[in-house]
Amino acid sequence: MAVNAAGFPTGAALSDFTSDTDDNILFDGVAFSGTSASFASGMITSSQASGVSFSIADATSAGTLGPSVALTVFDSGARSAVDRIAIDNFNQASENYKSTAVTAFHQVQDNLVLANRLAQEASQEQQAVQTADHTASLLLSLFNLGAVTYLDVVTAQTADLDAQRTALSIATRRLHASVDVVRALGGGWR
Repeated sequence: MAVNAAGFPTGAALSDFTSDTDDNILFDGVAFSGTSASFASGMITSSQASGVSFSIADATSAGTLGPSVALTVFDSGARSAVDRIAIDNFNQASENYKSTAVTAFHQVQDNLVLANRLAQEASQEQQAVQTADHTASLLLSLFNLGAVTYLDVVTAQTADLDAQRTALSIATRRLHASVDVVRALGGGWR
């Protein structure tokens, strides 16, 4: 018997169909209902609410059951829907992973660039600290000799202190950038 995509027989006349007591449509030993159909051979029939199934059983007497085979023929798109959901979930997880990885790479790159720039700044600021230190020392020596006023010494010491504070600020920012690189690589500080 040939069936169409919906699982109903093709090439049959309307007179070939009958109805049973459960409002199922019967055609040549196959019962069709609103959601399922079953093929009966012998005494055993089977139907599944999820779709059309065929169950073949060989019964030699009323009390014995032989081998049976069940096969889902029509599931109303349930399997393809489950497949689509699984594929969509996979695609979403894949996109989330890609987004997380790209964000991490950007964070690593940004913080490495920042750390390198701050290393250059720290080198330059260290030279400024040495220069300010030397200037303050010279002016203090000149003050002891009476060549400059104490105001000049205090001004030089203030410039030296400002240079040292800037150098410490740069060193702190470098340490923060290093920590951010480690965090972006997936490490933690526990």
